[in-house]
Amino acid sequence: MTRIRAKRFMGAAVRTRSGLVVGKVIDIEFDADDGRMAAICVKTGLVAGLIEDQAVIAWSQIVSMNEREVIVEDGISVQRKKGLASLSIERFAQRSSDAVMSDGAESTC
Repeated sequence: MTRIRAKRFMGAAVRTRSGLVVGKVIDIEFDADDGRMAAICVKTGLVAGLIEDQAVIAWSQIVSMNEREVIVEDGISVQRKKGLASLSIERFAQRSSDAVMSDGAESTC
């Protein structure tokens, strides 16, 4: 079994398969029952340093992950915390807002 420390992923770029930049990893969520990775918390920004929000992307939507970047599915959606309609990840990257995981689980990010 290969083990990697979670802190090594902090700041990794998050992109879709097609290359759309979503943001950077700021935290990782783990399942309290089995200790497995459940999701990544991503800081997004419309204008670097001025408008920043967070998205939570479920583990099931992650295609690949290494210390420099995380690749997620093109068609995933994130749901806004305020209960508004879900957005495609492409639209979310353009107009980000606080979000919960697309599978409906509540996030701790």
